[in-house]
Amino acid sequence: MKSTRSKNIYSSIVLAVLSFCCEFFSGCTAAQANSSESGFKKEEIEFYNENIKLSATIFIPNKKGKHPAIAVTHGSSKDSKLHTGFISLATLLVNEGFVVLIFDKRGVGSSTGEYVETPDMAVPAGDLISAVNFLKERKEVDKSKIGVYGHSQGGWVAPLSAANSKDISFVIVACGGGVSIREQVLYSMRTELKDKSFKEATIDSMITFSRHLYTYLGTGTGYTATNDIYNEAVKKSWFSFFKAMRFTEQLPPPSMLKESVFNFFKAITYDPEATIGLLEVPTFVMLAGKDEIVPLAESKQRWEDAFYAGKNKNNLTLTVLPNENHYDFDRVNGEVVYKRAFAEPLINWLKTVKKRN
Repeated sequence: MKSTRSKNIYSSIVLAVLSFCCEFFSGCTAAQANSSESGFKKEEIEFYNENIKLSATIFIPNKKGKHPAIAVTHGSSKDSKLHTGFISLATLLVNEGFVVLIFDKRGVGSSTGEYVETPDMAVPAGDLISAVNFLKERKEVDKSKIGVYGHSQGGWVAPLSAANSKDISFVIVACGGGVSIREQVLYSMRTELKDKSFKEATIDSMITFSRHLYTYLGTGTGYTATNDIYNEAVKKSWFSFFKAMRFTEQLPPPSMLKESVFNFFKAITYDPEATIGLLEVPTFVMLAGKDEIVPLAESKQRWEDAFYAGKNKNNLTLTVLPNENHYDFDRVNGEVVYKRAFAEPLINWLKTVKKRN
């Protein structure tokens, strides 16, 4: 099979798989949210990660003196600093006395670089560290109290940035982290298959097959065993589901996996277990009881196991919001805003951050 033909065959695999884990809030990148700005000011700024320009808005309390700060990172979508949900979150936090930075993802809005839906997590983590480095130089910021906030995909990015920067003193995660990206994709796939009325036994078979397939496509190892499994799978009626994702009746050989179309499968091999086990800063995790994208029980267990096995056992605060779904934003009167159900526990926890020496 020639390389040029392989791109045609497999070019839409990534798009199909990503439909399981994308976040859907169309119309969020509208004008800035209406809010009282009497207690703070805003500046449009730029910062850099090497040669990548990242366009940002910084929210600063009007009260004089140095303030704790939070850099907000993104979920797996084309998030912009004009996203009214992020503006709502920033407004909430700045009114609590925090300097807040929100920015256009690379390749989005006024930021340069290439936008990748599911990148190597080290890339957005590097951008977030650059945001922290910018905050560190601001005269309004207390350098000893700079934290990061990440939702969904940001739940992998924020801890990774903190593990690689001594300047990050606390971490906040909403609906993310815990399990590997691949396991989260498979969990979302299971939800999709249930919605399509597949039987439970069939779903189990499809998920087991997918786990073998995605592991091989991401690592390039285990071709012979995966090929045997693949040849059996193509005989099943449920393989039509994978044909719709542009998989053919032949498994791509290892020589094809160097092509960029397979980068998605490499990216989803990322497992945060080792990273979050290294964290030695206060970390606040909010998980949702009705999350259709993040597996609640597994994620909660992984967060707790990683912390309790490490040096940070006393620094994890984890709360489950039993009636919430994956999204920390909601629509109110046609505008996307930060949810009160997330805001209340977040603000209560941040009060402890402000009290620390």
